[in-house]
Amino acid sequence: MIKPLQILTLLLFLGCFSLFGYAAPDASTSKQVDLNQPQAVQQALYEQLKEWYRVPNRVGGLSKSGVDCSGFTLLTFREYFGIELPRSTIRQAQVGMDIGRHELKPGDLVFFRTGFVQRHVGMYTGAGKFIHASTSRGVTESRMDNPYWTRSYWKSVRVRL
Repeated sequence: MIKPLQILTLLLFLGCFSLFGYAAPDASTSKQVDLNQPQAVQQALYEQLKEWYRVPNRVGGLSKSGVDCSGFTLLTFREYFGIELPRSTIRQAQVGMDIGRHELKPGDLVFFRTGFVQRHVGMYTGAGKFIHASTSRGVTESRMDNPYWTRSYWKSVRVRL
């Protein structure tokens, strides 16, 4: 029989690879920013960062009391772009078209290998930066050229309808 402590340990070990489900999108709350308009996308991402800045990272979280990386990405794409992403980081990495790091535009998803099985996702804002739900700093913006993120970089994906 699995004990609660084992479940908690497993969830912490998996990090952003969340096992939790998600709610259906509500189109009425979507701001419907066009992902093909880089300046509008960048502005939307910074609005989201301002609203969620420093919200703590919480595995499986989808609220301002705590959110994980894939949840933050899911909520942002739902609210601003009217796109429903899968709930887990691994499944988000399978959506859209893989692109090279040199092709990044605001709104592209950037993925990192942060451990043996852990994966992390953020949204590219432009100028070598991305927003994400950091495990140590909560929702924040980071630089892609930071040695940790450079070493951990896995892939980038462009999500378009």
